[in-house]
Amino acid sequence: MTKKTALARREALLALAAVLASGCATSAPSPTPAPPSGTVRLTLLHLADVYQVQAVEEGRGGMARAATLRKQVLRESPHVLTLMGGDTLSPSVESLVEVDGKALKGRHMVDAWNAFGLDYAVLGNHEFDFGDDVLRERIRESRFTWLGANVRDTKSGGLFAGVQASAVRELGGIKLGLFGVVLQETKATTKAGKDTLFGDVCEAARGEVAKLREAGAQVVVALTHLTADQDRALTRCVKVDAVLGGMTTRRWRTAARARPSSRWRRTRWTWAGSRWTWTRRRPRCAR
Repeated sequence: MTKKTALARREALLALAAVLASGCATSAPSPTPAPPSGTVRLTLLHLADVYQVQAVEEGRGGMARAATLRKQVLRESPHVLTLMGGDTLSPSVESLVEVDGKALKGRHMVDAWNAFGLDYAVLGNHEFDFGDDVLRERIRESRFTWLGANVRDTKSGGLFAGVQASAVRELGGIKLGLFGVVLQETKATTKAGKDTLFGDVCEAARGEVAKLREAGAQVVVALTHLTADQDRALTRCVKVDAVLGGMTTRRWRTAARARPSSRWRRTRWTWAGSRWTWTRRRPRCAR
């Protein structure tokens, strides 16, 4: 896979009315008005392919600046999740830098995400560039949750060590379900171990969506690290409310499942957020 020219890109396939808002990370996003009475605003902040801490060309971006913008969003709305779409441990020169005689191999990025306040990340193919043992070590160091529903250990029969298939979070009284899937091709393009299996994306997604709905999830979001075509295929094989994807940077627009959809290219360190307004029923007063 070629080096990315974008470090943040996301797609929204919404089964509800959504308000999409984004702002460049080099300037603060405009404050958003409070939602009308009786509604809940869910804000999903999504970045992907972030494998260096400092600012990039011409001083743009950088995790410190992005963290400041995240804090501003949190002040505006308490119902926020921060998500990462994969490919953060590698590839970068920083990951090869030696500290105390040992190459970092993504440790600096885990430290940065821990300080940043990341909630969930999906495994990307580059997470396996240094082999399974290094990835397990990075996962143990993480204070956020890694998702990978289709990544399994053939020895144990379970998921890759330390990884969850899905999760449910309640925000403002709304149950939000998340699941993660990654490229099946990862096995052939990285140093993933012989006992690590990358299963069928649609099969894994169907199983997790069913579990999430059964657990009461009112909104289901797929956090993916797939190609654009694979993201499209995912929307045809399983019913989800949103797909937030990593890896692909080209612009496209579709109408899968008759839902409004968009994918657009972002330059390095663009800050993007999806703000959803969900109408919540008011409880009736007892007589």
